[in-house]
Amino acid sequence: MEREMLKKAFQIKKSPAEVCLLIHGFCGSPSEMRFLAQYLADQGYSVSAMLLAGHGGTPEQMNKCSFRDWTASAAAEFGRLRLEYQRVHVIGQSMGALLALYLAQHERPDTVTLLAPALRLANRHALLAGALRYVMPYREWDKLPLPEETRPYLCSCRRMPMASLAQLNRLARRVERDLYRVHCPALFAYGIRDQVIDHTGVGIARARISSMEKEVLVLPRSGHVLTLEVERQRLFARITRFLQEH
Repeated sequence: MEREMLKKAFQIKKSPAEVCLLIHGFCGSPSEMRFLAQYLADQGYSVSAMLLAGHGGTPEQMNKCSFRDWTASAAAEFGRLRLEYQRVHVIGQSMGALLALYLAQHERPDTVTLLAPALRLANRHALLAGALRYVMPYREWDKLPLPEETRPYLCSCRRMPMASLAQLNRLARRVERDLYRVHCPALFAYGIRDQVIDHTGVGIARARISSMEKEVLVLPRSGHVLTLEVERQRLFARITRFLQEH
């Protein structure tokens, strides 16, 4: 499948009553959710893998968006699905996990699954993005080690807009402030080898949300993009069990 086609939003219709909204990560695209989407569809779930505002194009296009554009696009897709389906599960990767938490704070998803939530970043210099953007508007991405068969599905921007990274920081602060407003069942997952997020963010989120049912899956051989990692089948099976139980 061509790279530009991989970046596009897609849907798989299975269940007429239950759907999973998949939200990709910062500078990413729906392609990173494709393996998970097919797995969920094989289990009988309908799937909508959305494309966030400003993503799927150039770094310059992404630079024009604020975190409010990302929350608005996620809320719009959630609202569309809520009108069509009885149950809506939200599954987010990295920044997508922050948006899943945002939806849980402001909408009524039936469950949220939070894959490597970017509440805290491992690189402390990322907190200075708001100032650094004036002297370094863009930064080259560090390559993430992934299995050969899934590597083509990581269709991220070649360059990271520092202004957008500053917006990610603002989103994280906004979501953290309102964690107590999350009441639905929540599944957290993170990889021990993840060098993008600080794992303490998972503990903070788990402790502060008001959900009565919250679970954590730790993947010892995985890095950041869990949906493309070596332990993805274990992750997908756990997500499916979580959805079935709630």
